[in-house]
Amino acid sequence: MKSHGDLGTNTCVPYRIDTEIKGSKSIINRFLCMSLYHNIGISICNINLCDDVIEMLEILKVIGKHFEIKDDTLEICHEKPFTLLMNEYTMGIKNAGTVLRFILPYLAFAEYKTVIITLGDRLSKRPIVQLIDCLNRAGANISFENDVIIIRKHRYIKNVFVAEGNETSQFISSLMMFGTSRNVVTKIVIPDFQNVVSKSYIKMTESILYKFNIEIKYIDNEIYIMPTDLKLTDKLNIICDPDYSTACYYFMYSYLMQKEIYIKKITDLHQPDYYFIDVLKKYNINFIETDDSISVDVDNIGDFPDDTSIDMGDMPDQIITLAFMAFINNKKIYINGCHTLNLKESNRLEGISENIKRLGGSSFITENSITIFPLNSEPKKCILTTFDDHRFAMTFMVLKQKYTYLEIDNIDCVRKSFI
Repeated sequence: MKSHGDLGTNTCVPYRIDTEIKGSKSIINRFLCMSLYHNIGISICNINLCDDVIEMLEILKVIGKHFEIKDDTLEICHEKPFTLLMNEYTMGIKNAGTVLRFILPYLAFAEYKTVIITLGDRLSKRPIVQLIDCLNRAGANISFENDVIIIRKHRYIKNVFVAEGNETSQFISSLMMFGTSRNVVTKIVIPDFQNVVSKSYIKMTESILYKFNIEIKYIDNEIYIMPTDLKLTDKLNIICDPDYSTACYYFMYSYLMQKEIYIKKITDLHQPDYYFIDVLKKYNINFIETDDSISVDVDNIGDFPDDTSIDMGDMPDQIITLAFMAFINNKKIYINGCHTLNLKESNRLEGISENIKRLGGSSFITENSITIFPLNSEPKKCILTTFDDHRFAMTFMVLKQKYTYLEIDNIDCVRKSFI
């Protein structure tokens, strides 16, 4: 058995590799957030102790939620967090945008005096203002200036939230989870529901709410979180599906190195990056599927088509992966749906262009797209820059397996989502 932590080695491996990937951090952090609103024990097996999950656990610790980590399992205790009673609480969130967005509604309407949240440099530039404005309109008292969020005692709590989803769907997910704590119907209005990015993450949140017996209703551009009188006393036991954001790099590695790597299938199909499999099939990369696993079929790979166009708006985290797969195949590709890439851990659109230039290639970017032109030669020897962004680091670690002369300026940032 080869663990996913060995991907970066150059050792000889068998033709077939079976690997186990840690659980989805997106799923885990949703359960951790829900543990704040519901007094129930939760056991999560296949835990992923990447930096994003650790940051969420640190926030839970400050708030007073108790948990234990035993081997591969996270046990969240059956108890409510304590009420913040001090005059002023200070907590820091370095790089985890998910943690910040998920925790903000809870802190905005909790019973305490003042909470000060200090943010990392890049995190302060990522999408949060729309959520703060939404919460303030609903009665919160939040200010945001100079990389610091100050939350003071809320004025009131409305049951209607008007939320934008054009920058990130996590605003909507965080409000859905908050709505489960109310004993009245909570309505979330999304003015432009058709253009919400990464809608699958909303469905992921919905599937988790169902495990807490929460009913969700959709009417046009509105989401209703229905109250329930059912008191959960039993412990929730969760086996977390593997993180298919990570699995995509194994598919890329398998394709480049011509080795079959079998990855466990998921049971909940709401991870957006699971559908990168369908994208790869469009590019003549076929798969072998068993009852419980899937691998690139290295004996059944066709030519990567030239001069193609694809919209990746529902799967923005894999734009980097696809861009460099096309580039090393010397194929022209036009990728649309890139308008949120400047809101990620780095400005990913400019980062793709910069690294393609370092490799000797060329590209053309607009606000919402990138066109990558064929190189028609081996990539140049260079130092690839990650911009401290885990998605670049993971893609480049795979590229280096094939082009060993490449160097990478920083791979430690992969710990944000990958251990």
